[in-house]
Amino acid sequence: MKKYLLSLFASVLAFTLVLSVGTAAERTDQQKLIEGAKKEGEVAIWTHTWEKGVSEDFEKKYPFLKVKVWDGRNETVVNRIITEAQAGRHSADVVILIDRGLIALKASGFLREHNWPERVKAWPNQTEHNYWAYFNASAFLPIYNPNLVSPNEVPKSWEDLKNPKWKGKAIITVSGAQAPLLFAYLWRKPNGDLNWEKTFSFWKEVVEATEPSTSRGFNQPTELVSSGEYQLLLYNALNTALEYMAEGAKINLVPVGKLIASGLGVAMPKTVPHPNASQLFIDFLTSPEGLLRYTDLHYTIVLDPEVAKKAKSNRIMSELGITAELIPDRYITDENLKKATGAWLSTLGVKRTKGR
Repeated sequence: MKKYLLSLFASVLAFTLVLSVGTAAERTDQQKLIEGAKKEGEVAIWTHTWEKGVSEDFEKKYPFLKVKVWDGRNETVVNRIITEAQAGRHSADVVILIDRGLIALKASGFLREHNWPERVKAWPNQTEHNYWAYFNASAFLPIYNPNLVSPNEVPKSWEDLKNPKWKGKAIITVSGAQAPLLFAYLWRKPNGDLNWEKTFSFWKEVVEATEPSTSRGFNQPTELVSSGEYQLLLYNALNTALEYMAEGAKINLVPVGKLIASGLGVAMPKTVPHPNASQLFIDFLTSPEGLLRYTDLHYTIVLDPEVAKKAKSNRIMSELGITAELIPDRYITDENLKKATGAWLSTLGVKRTKGR
């Protein structure tokens, strides 16, 4: 018994020493990052949309760093990174973009692989590589005016949008050009092939039944529904709807069930001017603290299951029985995007302008 107790004590001591060494190593690595970041003094974030509250929280945590944000359209950010890199200039430390932007940068060879924590790798809908991590999702769904549409009239599924009772009462935006691709994946065939046929047929029937007015962007049609000029917006950005709802707009989400969303990911360019600050920022953004702050400011869907329990967007969707899944990267090709855009504009009777 004495030998057994001595052996057990030795095992526990060895395990404790391993933990202590590991923790000490982590502290050392973190301290090296901080010391390096202090010398760098700043971190540059390039993204397609931004709320300064995230920057402010990061700067409070690391007061020796200044966050500089360049906010542009998804495609504009991609083009600028590629153009700079080809000219031998590197200004961005961190990029935060929608899936297709990250895919374009990876294909061009301008992203580096990153050692993501296991916690991040375990989030749903992650890629099979390490070039970026999806931390949020951007989704789309219909909205309605609850003052004009009674509870028993509210559509309960996507199919309910084809009801002729919405004729003259609905509006749709031409800005939802990626919609056909997302729906082709939502209704994908058993072998995984995109169901373009069902998608094109569905939206053709919706437009023929409702004869909706058309608009551009998401803000204007949302305001028109809130003001009562229309009862239903057939396709709207979730973050736009939730932001207006938070401000008291007379709108609500249509509980259509399942959504297919675009992933919002964070990555590091292959060459960065401030590598230590870049790492600190990515660590902060993907931490529970950073995720919750970003999600609640942007009204997007967070992918971390634990943070989702607290995030406003996720809770609202859960209460309405709405779930979201990211479309896998392999479906986001130039061919599919062009096909989706062309079908969307054609269905809505909108001529494709130069550059679109």
